[in-house]
Amino acid sequence: MFLENPEQIPEAIEKVHFAIFELPKNTEFPDIKQVINISPNDKNSIIIDDIHDIEELVRTKQSSARIIAFHHADRMTINAQNCFLKLLEEPGHHIHFVFFTHRANQLLPTVRSRAQTFSLKQITKIDSPPDHDPKIITLAKKYISAPPRQLVPLSQTLAKDREQALDMLDTTIELLYKSYFKTGNPKFLDKLAKLTKTHDNIAKNGHVRLQLVAGML
Repeated sequence: MFLENPEQIPEAIEKVHFAIFELPKNTEFPDIKQVINISPNDKNSIIIDDIHDIEELVRTKQSSARIIAFHHADRMTINAQNCFLKLLEEPGHHIHFVFFTHRANQLLPTVRSRAQTFSLKQITKIDSPPDHDPKIITLAKKYISAPPRQLVPLSQTLAKDREQALDMLDTTIELLYKSYFKTGNPKFLDKLAKLTKTHDNIAKNGHVRLQLVAGML
């Protein structure tokens, strides 16, 4: 799901037992009232001992805090994430677990599958075009509306320039965000999920042409 305003986060937390909030880079994590915050240690990690401390706290109910928030949750070690999954098996109904991260895709799939994920995208001028090269905007619009038979030739124009392909995807994603917030049409959410994954795959040196085609099928 997508949130446009950080002020919506506390309300979203109250609706679910476990939530992941993915915020844009350089966006500060929100200050939530009545919360226990867990942050990376001096080695830039959240470790299994942190989870054990929370586990003891939750089970003994020594605190009145209802929200436990992990800041930079993507820095949680694999062992810590697996331990957290076990903690979720015996939840306290009065507790809400929250992960704040700039990189939700770095979390284990088993963790992401247990959470309700929210992505924050602030759109201040919905009717204004993205601040990108007009040629890139034109490509992005073609990419959004292209029928399947046109995806291959369109993707070939970007196949030799990974940075241009990523720039086009950034623009396409921004256009889709604006369309969703303007219309509320859920079809834009379906495309956003695919294109965000496409962007990640290409950024990780995935095959540009194949990823672009798969992203819109």
